[in-house]
Amino acid sequence: MTSKTLAEMAAAQIHDLIVQGQYLSGERLVELVLAKKLTVSQNTVRDALRILEQDGWVVKQARRGVYVRKFTPEEAAETFALLGAVEKLVLDWAAESLSRSALNELRGLVEAARKRAASGEGEAAIELLFCFHERLAQSVAKPFTAHLMQQLYNQARLLEAVRQARVPRNLHELNAHIRRHESLYFYLESGDIGGAQRLLSEQLVAYAEMVQTALSLT
Repeated sequence: MTSKTLAEMAAAQIHDLIVQGQYLSGERLVELVLAKKLTVSQNTVRDALRILEQDGWVVKQARRGVYVRKFTPEEAAETFALLGAVEKLVLDWAAESLSRSALNELRGLVEAARKRAASGEGEAAIELLFCFHERLAQSVAKPFTAHLMQQLYNQARLLEAVRQARVPRNLHELNAHIRRHESLYFYLESGDIGGAQRLLSEQLVAYAEMVQTALSLT
């Protein structure tokens, strides 16, 4: 395993700040400020922002600077529609290729999310559920699709940060979200791909509506 470069480590730190809501959707990221905050050079921050731009976390605007990716309600709806379409394919492929070890890893992610939620670590619980979907895509041995899924879920993470900042998720909602993932796991374990697809579709539609409501708030 190769060690991470300074830029990659800085990108990971900026990513965490965005996910935690310290930098919100549409907010400008100033290189000098970030360099001081992370105690690295501006060149390192510049390279880190390029990495984040490639992953869809930030956008660079000519002569204006770099901003955390911003969404309209319509773009949020499109993001979740694309997620639903791509993940439906992933679930189709999972019917033939999902191994016991992959299933065990998925179950472990859901169990870890429940423990984090019980400990009051809501953000960590949500991140584990995002990882559930990304790991599912990786397990079907379709590298391009797995990369696309990660890109889309990065956008979903940004939208979750906006939602959390404007309409904080309560413990009841979080536990319900975890239960849906438990059900999704059991559908996968039993081989009921149709059931898994229906549950996922319902979940994404409901979540898209909540995010769009949050985006409409000023």
